[in-house]
Amino acid sequence: MIRGLLLIGLLLTGAVDAATDKANLAIWPIDVVSLGAPLSEADQLSIEFIVPDILASIFSQTGLSLVERERLLEILSEQKLGASALADEATRLRLGKLLGAQSMLFGQYTAIAGQWQLDLRVVATQSSEVLASASADNQSGDLFMVVEGLAAQLAGTLAPSNDEN
Repeated sequence: MIRGLLLIGLLLTGAVDAATDKANLAIWPIDVVSLGAPLSEADQLSIEFIVPDILASIFSQTGLSLVERERLLEILSEQKLGASALADEATRLRLGKLLGAQSMLFGQYTAIAGQWQLDLRVVATQSSEVLASASADNQSGDLFMVVEGLAAQLAGTLAPSNDEN
């Protein structure tokens, strides 16, 4: 069953750096798909709250500017969008543009019969082009270590170049 987006404002993390031309990135909540036995509450909370925080931490260390969650709350309030509208990627990209984000990170955690896979992709808000993607499963290790590795892989692709000065 695909769970709705819960507490979307709490899951977007980071800080806007409007004074630079660093790429602004908004990190959206990880969508969770569980086929078969439902995830434990602890696993669900880890995916919904801790995974986006790990992603934000790693991305911010690479020089990427992250969209702050208070700004998202303002836009969501102004647009009066419900959870069903927020499930649509085109709507999310439109909100990303309103936030000033140049790109958005979307993710999906899929659990089937005791196995899991995490897929992450970064999409340009203007063109909807997938700029980078990464994927791993439980054969790759512990979820948090996998998230750190995937984030580092994506951040290396997206980080601003130092020779722009």
